[in-house]
Amino acid sequence: MSWLKSAISSALSSRGPTPANSTPGTPTTEAPAPVLTVSQDGNDDIPAFPLAHGDCNTCATPCPDHAQYPDSLRKTIEWEEPMKGSVMTYGKHFVIATGSGKMNWEHEVSEVEGTMAHEVGKIVYNRTSGKRTVLTNSSMAVPYEEEENKTDVLVLPDWKFVEEIKPEQASDLVSHFVDEQAEAGKGLKVRDAEWDAIVLICSHRKRDKRCGITAPYLRNEFERSLRSHNLWRDPDDSRPNGGVGVFFVSHIGGHKFAGNVIIYRKEKGEGIWYGKVEPCHVERIVEETVVSGMVFEGLLRGGVEGRKEMF
Repeated sequence: MSWLKSAISSALSSRGPTPANSTPGTPTTEAPAPVLTVSQDGNDDIPAFPLAHGDCNTCATPCPDHAQYPDSLRKTIEWEEPMKGSVMTYGKHFVIATGSGKMNWEHEVSEVEGTMAHEVGKIVYNRTSGKRTVLTNSSMAVPYEEEENKTDVLVLPDWKFVEEIKPEQASDLVSHFVDEQAEAGKGLKVRDAEWDAIVLICSHRKRDKRCGITAPYLRNEFERSLRSHNLWRDPDDSRPNGGVGVFFVSHIGGHKFAGNVIIYRKEKGEGIWYGKVEPCHVERIVEETVVSGMVFEGLLRGGVEGRKEMF
């Protein structure tokens, strides 16, 4: 991740010096950042994130530089309602590849029989103990023929890719990563995920049109910002490792807080859930959160603090 920080620092320094009374473009090293603890469900097992320096939005109002959500949509977002603690505590997040460019799914992805989401959901959603497991479909590419009924699953915050997995192997997937049974993983094809960070944007219009509308705005702005820092990675990128992947995902809750974004970082394994994200926020999110793991309190819903090295 150090090269990623260097890339951002180099790009920012090329803008010239920052006035003393302006919002800095990159975290200062003068003093340690204060730490924000997020209460979730009254549970003591909660993340503590360092706070970002400055505001998450430094644009003029109205902003001439970024696309804006339609007024009709803005009226439906709960701008004044607090978000902190709105993410239930969880342990694992399974991100299922369903096809490049996919951004909408059936209303409840775990109820579509014969799919990976259905088989995993039958297991994890019927458990009455242990930490919750998050399950989402995604726009990650599926490099297999449809009749093979194979897909890939990204396991977070472990940063492991399970390749060529079939729905009938769902039990092994859960046993290996959730229950920490090493033996269950012997039949799974597992490799390290290649990115340094990943951005997941809820686009599930069949659950709520607000996320379906906001997601393309955010995806376009993340692409623009990440490309400007040479951090963007798409499925056809020939560079084998590093950079940041950006994908649409199915329902993650909190549609009234659209746009909803989750940022996972490989360096420490944390997952940071943001709500009410607008295009004007994205540049600062890339500089502070994606690169450095610093959070903006006004956008934070919750998250997971870091990964556990299991095997």
